[in-house]
Amino acid sequence: MTEKNSPSRYTVNVLAKALELLDVLSRSDSLSLKELCEVLEQPKSSVFRYLVTLEDRGYVRRLPNSDEFTLGLKLIALGRAVTTQFSVHEVAIPFMRGLQDTFRETVNLAILETGKVVYLEILEGTQSIRMAARPGQRDFAHSTAIGKSLLAHSSESEVEVIISRHGLPALTPATITSIERLKVELAQVRELRYAVDNVENEKGVRCVGAPIFNHQGKAVAAISISGPADRVWGPLVETIGKALATATQSISEQLGYRIMFLNDR
Repeated sequence: MTEKNSPSRYTVNVLAKALELLDVLSRSDSLSLKELCEVLEQPKSSVFRYLVTLEDRGYVRRLPNSDEFTLGLKLIALGRAVTTQFSVHEVAIPFMRGLQDTFRETVNLAILETGKVVYLEILEGTQSIRMAARPGQRDFAHSTAIGKSLLAHSSESEVEVIISRHGLPALTPATITSIERLKVELAQVRELRYAVDNVENEKGVRCVGAPIFNHQGKAVAAISISGPADRVWGPLVETIGKALATATQSISEQLGYRIMFLNDR
């Protein structure tokens, strides 16, 4: 019998049982349907449905020529994603603090999740007027410097899926709202190695961002600097962009990304 925590009134019982099944499989090389039913103390029909659903999505796999099940390869990808996020955060923070000290503006670390920007860390600027999101806050990708940094290094099909899902809403008069114009912008981001939210996501706010790559050459996160548009403008935008590109290159190298790849972008 597995150890059971007291369920919350918000717990979805079917989901809880499926997750418990994964926990059980994680402690064994493989188990048969009968063995899983005994451990979970659930009827065969219920456990079978859990297994079929999880197998369809790659979280569980049936061993060849056997009636036994084990964990699926999808969990490896999820584990790597979690590890990468923790590693990026740990490596990025010192560089973010350096950028904060240099420019005294807010520095953001974020990722793309289901096509939207999700902020992981925000170091607020030290000036009297400062712009800051909140950890966990979500933004559109097409209107933010972080989002454009990551879209620029996504495949064309990935970009199209994101646009199909979320659209290109106009958040300010300056927001890019056509796929053709966005593609031109993303090409420029790849050339410059940084992106600019030119008052496209929020009125009165300008933001500059650059991507972070992992050891596989995938853009997994990005850092941006944001501030009032009347303070972050003109030559300072390019200065911030170059500083960000240098910082994110160093972070990427520490994550195992080869500098030759960065120089090719």
